[in-house]
Amino acid sequence: LKEQIENSSLFTFLWESLVHFDSTKENVENFHLIFLNKLSQFLGFGAQSAEEVLEQIRVMPGAPLLDAREVDVLEQVVRADYNSSIVMVNNQRQIILLALLFFYQWHVEQFNPIKSLTVLNQVFA
Repeated sequence: LKEQIENSSLFTFLWESLVHFDSTKENVENFHLIFLNKLSQFLGFGAQSAEEVLEQIRVMPGAPLLDAREVDVLEQVVRADYNSSIVMVNNQRQIILLALLFFYQWHVEQFNPIKSLTVLNQVFA
């Protein structure tokens, strides 16, 4: 993350997010999803709804197709804070993560595919 000028609100967000993650024992399984969504707000392209995410990634080759339940889960992620409890299975979590990463690719110039994601999916499969 490269910034040309000091961004104290982004720093505060990152700091508070990491402190929260470090001190929390419950509802951490979806932290990365909520974090990515909240970070996108600070980067200037945060979605206000699941439909907004889906509209933007729909035209991208390889973007995931979400079923109705997954759209509902993505909507919960978009509206969640770190203390929210969102019920989803691991497969749904992976699809939501993939959708968010495509959303980042759509907005962030030179956003390269995350290679470690494939490795982690194989390890935890």
